[in-house]
Amino acid sequence: MKTILITIMLALATAMPKQVTADFILVKSSPMLQGEHIFLGKLTYRSPDYIRWEYTSPERAVWELNGTKGNLSPQVKRMVEMIAACVNGKADERNLKVDEKGNVMTITPQRRDMKRVVEKIVVIIDPKTGLAASVEIHEANGGKTSIAFSNVKVVK
Repeated sequence: MKTILITIMLALATAMPKQVTADFILVKSSPMLQGEHIFLGKLTYRSPDYIRWEYTSPERAVWELNGTKGNLSPQVKRMVEMIAACVNGKADERNLKVDEKGNVMTITPQRRDMKRVVEKIVVIIDPKTGLAASVEIHEANGGKTSIAFSNVKVVK
């Protein structure tokens, strides 16, 4: 769940429009899993702070955050807030280091507890929309989560 919420913020925080909808394909691989696991879904964001991450396949599941209300744990919510600050140029370098080269943003955790879970996050920004076209989350255990967005609709 943490990786999904991080991805949501990365996908949206670079250009806060009034509303964004997108389809996504998430591919998860891990030394502990056999083969790749593929998930399909839809992302909805409405300003100022509503996010809906809906899996449509292989099983339906929904994560929502609406301001301070939602079905997120406090730890995950804090992680999302740190990533959002990072992408908005207000990173606390004690927690996360940000390197930007062209349309590629690499975020590296600096805290020991975060490093145990995530090695780095690589975001490719679509220059047309200013939003994430894809996100790769490299996990400390050698696993990887790749998310590609399509059918992105932005209301400014």
